[in-house]
Amino acid sequence: LLNDAGEGDKDPNLMAKMMSKMQTDMKMTSNGSAKEAADILTKGCNMGMKTLAEYMNQYRSASDEAQNLCEKLYQLEDCMVDELRVFL
Repeated sequence: LLNDAGEGDKDPNLMAKMMSKMQTDMKMTSNGSAKEAADILTKGCNMGMKTLAEYMNQYRSASDEAQNLCEKLYQLEDCMVDELRVFL
């Protein structure tokens, strides 16, 4: 849908990408438990859900297909958080 709209792929800033990897690597090296991995994934899902909710509110006039895809992605992240709770 992004390609059809002329937006294409946008890679994250290289510095942000490196910092994120370093932070994750440090956390997993110091405490590579399932709990730590679940915590990292849960935080990522929560950030993703927040961003998706912001975009759903900001782009209310988006196509039904885009809105449905966004909602589906939101639900997937929400389900993942639920499944990760047993590890926290």
